[in-house]
Amino acid sequence: MQKAQEKAKQKQEELNKQVENFKPKHLVGGIEAFMSMASFAQSAGMAISSINSLISSIKDPDMSGWEKAVAILTSIGSLSFMVKSGIDSLATGIQFLK
Repeated sequence: MQKAQEKAKQKQEELNKQVENFKPKHLVGGIEAFMSMASFAQSAGMAISSINSLISSIKDPDMSGWEKAVAILTSIGSLSFMVKSGIDSLATGIQFLK
């Protein structure tokens, strides 16, 4: 019985090695890199949009001081999140390209 279990375990280990060797690692890394770079591009676009919104809020003469303050804080909060997210995505993409 123990010999059969050892044989089954050995067979399972061989199958695991075959499956591991079959995985197209270069393809998976390429897809991950592409998705990370796409996420970076999205974050960069949203950061630019936040900057435009910030500039528009500052220049808008029809907004009250309170409305400008809220718009500025919202834009800065969004911008800081997008910059961090973009840097993380860029770092991940570069890591997969190595």
